[in-house]
Amino acid sequence: MPAAGDFSATAAQTITLRAEEMWSNPMLFAGLDTKAATIRKQLEVQTARVRVLEDPDNDRDAKISWLDPCPVEDQACGDECDVTGTELFSDSKNYSMTMCREAAPKSINFDKLRTNTVTLDEQRALIIAKQAKALDEWWNLQALLKAKLFAGPNMYLPAGWTYAAGTTTIPNDQYNLSLIADLERSMMINHLEGAYITEKGDFWTMIRNAQLSAGNAEGAGDAARARILDGKFVDDFYGFQRAALTEDAFIINPSAMAVATKARFAQVATHETGSNFDRWVWSIASPELPGIRYDVIRTFKCVNSVITEHYAMKTRGDIWQNPLGCPETINGTTYTPTGIISITRGAAA
Repeated sequence: MPAAGDFSATAAQTITLRAEEMWSNPMLFAGLDTKAATIRKQLEVQTARVRVLEDPDNDRDAKISWLDPCPVEDQACGDECDVTGTELFSDSKNYSMTMCREAAPKSINFDKLRTNTVTLDEQRALIIAKQAKALDEWWNLQALLKAKLFAGPNMYLPAGWTYAAGTTTIPNDQYNLSLIADLERSMMINHLEGAYITEKGDFWTMIRNAQLSAGNAEGAGDAARARILDGKFVDDFYGFQRAALTEDAFIINPSAMAVATKARFAQVATHETGSNFDRWVWSIASPELPGIRYDVIRTFKCVNSVITEHYAMKTRGDIWQNPLGCPETINGTTYTPTGIISITRGAAA
């Protein structure tokens, strides 16, 4: 066992690599299977151009260029010689990151290492692996809550559907795979052809049963319906449960919101000391979320001859709504869609 006070940039790299191995083998390391389907999908497809500002005196700002979701309108011809157009990225500005979260700090007691079969590096790696998982899932929760907050009107309401209080309610007796065609039509009318649907699991069950019954004559129709929106569904059972949402699904256009975070520390660990602290700090890549890094802080203490090593992990960032609304008038009613539609399953009769 190394001396209790020994630590280095190499040690930080070693435990980070070990944590990555643990993330890649959740079956061997119980509790590391990250549940963050919605935020992962949004990060993979978001169209907003995000640049985290590097000014050390302003470490909570991001510059975002929003892709205008509105179609190009036609207009009467003119005879002018010059042409002046509006920018496609017509809103680019700095945003403050207002969200901060910390995974619960954990520690290692060096006295107990003498009788523990788990090595020091394994304990260190397991701590940061679990802390990163906690932050991934916290960001997923925030994405779902923001989707609820940003949801707007639905310009397509077939018979029985209603829109009120920010959500589209679909009658319970219509909530089956026959709904797929109306969902597809709703996505087209609301200019959401490129959207994804994150949902709490009802559709997953229906689609899975349809796949299992595809070989049966009575199941062929549902199997065909399920294929229409193949790849559009994001199954987020855990996220919807944790968020305690009354909604059952969200249809989300990739341009509707933007996610950005900023790590304060570099990838290579550095030693920082002061009058009242002595710590090693570095950042690690999220195990599940592309482009996201978390700050790691390691401290060392000796109190009453008990030697302990402590780890904290923090994230700072935000999720913003696309400010470029796209008003549209249908049958005399003007709507301003937000790029997100909330879906709620009606109560059973």
